[in-house]
Amino acid sequence: MMNKKSIHSQLIGLTMAVSAVALTPFTAYARDAGDRPNVIVFFLDDSGYGDYAHNGNPTIHTPNISKLAQDGMNFTQFYVASPACSASRYSLLTGRYPGRSGLGIWVIGPGAQRHLHPKEITIAEGLKTRGYQTGIFGKWHLGTPNKRNQNAQDTLPLAHGFDQWLGTNVSHDYSNAMLMKSDATGTKPIKGYSIIAKNLPSKHELCASLTRRSTEAALSFIEKNKADPFFAYIPFNMPHLGIHASDAFLGKSRRGLLGDVMEEIDHSVGQIRKAIADAGLTENTLIIFSSDNGPWIKFRDVEESKYGDTRLHVGYATPFRDGKGSTWEGGHRVPGIFCWPGKIDAHSVEQSPASTLDILPTVFNMAGVELPKDRSLDGRDIRSYLMPKTHQQNIPEFEFYYSASDNKPSAFRMGSWKMHTRISSQTGNDYGFTASRDTPLLFQVEQDLGERIDRAGDQPNRIEQMMGKLTAFESQLQEEGSFWDASPQALMGKEETGTAPPDPGVAGPLPAESRKSLKDKKARKYIFADPNYFQWGGSVIRAPDGTYHMFYSRWSRENPRGMNGWLYESEIARATATKPEGPYLHQEVVLQGFGKPQPERWDASNAHNPHVTRMKDPVSGKELYYLYFIATRDDDTMEDDWMDNIINQRVGVAVADSLQGPWKRHNEPVVEMPNATLHHYLVNPGVCQLPDGRFLMVLKGRGNGRDGKPRGYLQGWALADRPEGPFIVQENLLIPHSFLAEDPYVWVQDGWILAVVKDWRGKISGTSGISFVRGKMQADNTVQWSIPEQALVVQKEIRWEDGISTELNRIERPSILVNEKGEPTHLFAAASVKKPGKGSGADLATLPFNLCLPLVHRDETQKQINKRNR
Repeated sequence: MMNKKSIHSQLIGLTMAVSAVALTPFTAYARDAGDRPNVIVFFLDDSGYGDYAHNGNPTIHTPNISKLAQDGMNFTQFYVASPACSASRYSLLTGRYPGRSGLGIWVIGPGAQRHLHPKEITIAEGLKTRGYQTGIFGKWHLGTPNKRNQNAQDTLPLAHGFDQWLGTNVSHDYSNAMLMKSDATGTKPIKGYSIIAKNLPSKHELCASLTRRSTEAALSFIEKNKADPFFAYIPFNMPHLGIHASDAFLGKSRRGLLGDVMEEIDHSVGQIRKAIADAGLTENTLIIFSSDNGPWIKFRDVEESKYGDTRLHVGYATPFRDGKGSTWEGGHRVPGIFCWPGKIDAHSVEQSPASTLDILPTVFNMAGVELPKDRSLDGRDIRSYLMPKTHQQNIPEFEFYYSASDNKPSAFRMGSWKMHTRISSQTGNDYGFTASRDTPLLFQVEQDLGERIDRAGDQPNRIEQMMGKLTAFESQLQEEGSFWDASPQALMGKEETGTAPPDPGVAGPLPAESRKSLKDKKARKYIFADPNYFQWGGSVIRAPDGTYHMFYSRWSRENPRGMNGWLYESEIARATATKPEGPYLHQEVVLQGFGKPQPERWDASNAHNPHVTRMKDPVSGKELYYLYFIATRDDDTMEDDWMDNIINQRVGVAVADSLQGPWKRHNEPVVEMPNATLHHYLVNPGVCQLPDGRFLMVLKGRGNGRDGKPRGYLQGWALADRPEGPFIVQENLLIPHSFLAEDPYVWVQDGWILAVVKDWRGKISGTSGISFVRGKMQADNTVQWSIPEQALVVQKEIRWEDGISTELNRIERPSILVNEKGEPTHLFAAASVKKPGKGSGADLATLPFNLCLPLVHRDETQKQINKRNR
C-alpha cells in the first residue's frame, strides 16, 4: 500500500473517474415503513429451482422459506445473469450484465488478478449514501488479494460499500480458500481484515459451521443496527459442493445430506426473520431470497471425486433443462422471493419474468437513491409487480441475455421466446441440438419449459428481430467496454487495469476537447464532473460513518456567460463517496443565492468556493460543522459591470450539527473590510485552529494601486476567537507577495502552519502548479514562512504512470484531506484541460472539473520508480 505520511510528496498514481450521478439527500428521523426500508438479500450457492418445498420438492422441508414466499411474492420465472459464481454475484450487486465486468470469465479464483472494479457502484455503496449500515455474511468470490494484483485493497468487500464482513473469499472447496472477517486492527491478508482459517477443504468441522457462522454474524449485525436502516447481504456457502451441515441438522432430513444442508439454511432464514420481528422491524424490512445459479449437475452421476460420491449431493433444476454452467434454463432459473409485509401483498405469485439485475434499480428507488447515469444499467424497476396498488409505472418488456463462460451472450430471451446462438453446458451434452448464428434455436419457454421443441423454422420474422437486438447488444458491450478493458468509445481512456465509463456523446461529462486531450492515456480515475454544470472548488471532509463529503461550486453550462456565470449563478452542492478518491455522487444543493432583486442582501446573487471543516466552539463546547463560502450582493450593475460586482464579494458561514444539515446561514459576512491591506474583496476562505486556540482564516483580496483602482491579488488573513467570527483582517500579508501565490489552504501539524498554494508563476518551487510552504507563528502575529527542499506537489503538466503527459490549463483552489493522525493524504483541486491554440479564458469557459490527487511519500515514490525501471 502507498505510504501517505508527508506533504513533501509528488503524484505517481493519478487516475480519473467521471460521475454524473444524483442521489436524493436524507435527514435522520423516525422512519415509517416505506422510508429507507431495511434490505436483506439471501443468495445461496448452487441451489436449484426445485430444491424447495414451495416449488414442489417432496422431501426437503423448508417451512421458513415457504413462509417467506407466502408472506410476500413468489416469482415463478426468476433469473440470474450468469450460471456461475463470480459473474452472477457481480450482476446482483451492480445491476449490470457480466459482459460489463471485465472479469473475462464467469468464475475468478483466489489467484486471479482482476476483481470487482472499484469504479463499479454496488447496492451497498448506493445505500450507504442514504445512511444505511451495510454488512456481508458469507461468500464474496469477487476478488482476492494476491501477488498478481499487488494485494490490492480493492479486492475485498470493504472497498465496495460494506462496513462489515465475515465469510470466505471464494467457494469453500478451493484448496486455499480462507475464512476471514473485517477487522480494523487486522493486517492479513491486507489491512482491515484478519484470517480465521485457511485451507478450508481440510477442515470439515469448520466448513460445517459456515452456515451457522454467517447466520450468527448477521443476527449480531441486525441487533447492533436495528435503530438505523441496514443492508444485510447473506450469500451462504451452501449447498455448493462439498456440502456440510452442522451436527444439529445431520440426519434430520428425508432427503439425506443435501436435505440436511437445505433445512439448516431454512432454519437460519427463520432465525433472521424472528430477529426482525422481535426488533419490531417486520414492516420496515424487505427480504429477497434467491440463488446464484442452478444445481451443479456436472457431478450428478459422479461416484468418485474430490467431493466423494456426489450422486445424491446435487440439487434440482426441475422442471428445467441442465443446471450450473449452462445457458439452458436450468442454469439461469432460480428461486425468486420478495417479502415485505404491509407493502407487498401476502400470497402473491408473479408469473412475469424478472431477474437479479432488477434488484439494484428496484431497491435504489425504494430507498430514494437515484440511479447512476454515467454507466449502463441492465435491470428494471419492478415495483409495479411488487406493489401494484401504489406503483403503476410501466415495466419494460423482459429482454434477457444468457451469459456463457466467457461472460458473453449465448442466448437471448424476449418476452416468452428464447433464442440460442450457441449451446453452453459443463456436461458437454447438447441434447441432440446444434446452434449457431446462422442456424439458431428458438423455444417458447413459457409453454415448453424443458426447451424440447425448436420453433426457429416457423418463426423467421421473430428470429430476425431477436438476432438484430442480440447483435446490437453485443456491439454495445464491445463499444462500451468495461472499467478494466480499453474500448474505442471510452470517455477518458485506458488505465493500466481499466477504463472509464462509456462516452455518452455530446451530453458527456466533459466536452470533446477534453476527451481528445485525455484519451488513450493510462491511470485516469479521480475526476468529479457533471454533464450539466461547470464545477469548481471542492472541499472534502470525512464523516463519522467513514463516508467522504465534497462541498463544491457549480453553475449551469447553459449560462450565457459560460465560466463567468459563477459570479451570478453559482451554488454550493454536496456529493458523497465511500473512498476519498470517489466516485463522488451528487446529493443536494446546500447554499444558493437568494435571487433578484434583493440589493439589500450581501449574498443575494451566488454562493461559491466552499471550505468545510469541523471544529469545537470554545464558548458552547460543541463540535459543529462550519461551511465557509463567498457570495456577492445584487445591485443595479450586476448585468453591466463585471468589476463592480466582483469587488463586492465577501465571506460568509453556515453552521450545522450534521453534514446533511440543516445549515444555519449567518445573515452577515463573518469578516469585515476594508482595511489598510485588502480594500476591495475577500474571497476563497480556509479556516483552521492555531495552537494558541485562536482561529485563522486565509483570504484573497485586492488592494489599491497608485491610481486608487484595484490592483493585484493579495493573500491576507484574519483572526477570531470563535469559528463563527467575527474575524479581524490582519494588516500584514499571510503569504509574501513575492511568492506570486494564490488560494492558500492552511492546516496545523506538529506546531507548524502548513500551506498548499497555487504557485502560478513557479516562484516557490520553480514550476507552475501547486506548491507547499510551511511557517511558524511569531509573537507579533506574523508568520515566518520557509520553502522546503521539495516544495512541488503537482505541476500543471501531469505526467501519468505510462510516461505520457497531459497539460492542464488551470489547477487552482487546492485543499487538503488529512487523516485521523493529522497527516495529509489527498489533495483536491479545481482544474481544466488546455486546448491547443486557445487562450485561458476560452479554456476555462468549457472545461472546469474537480480533481483528486492521492499524495504519496517521496520515499515510496522512488521505490515505485525503481520498480518500474527494473
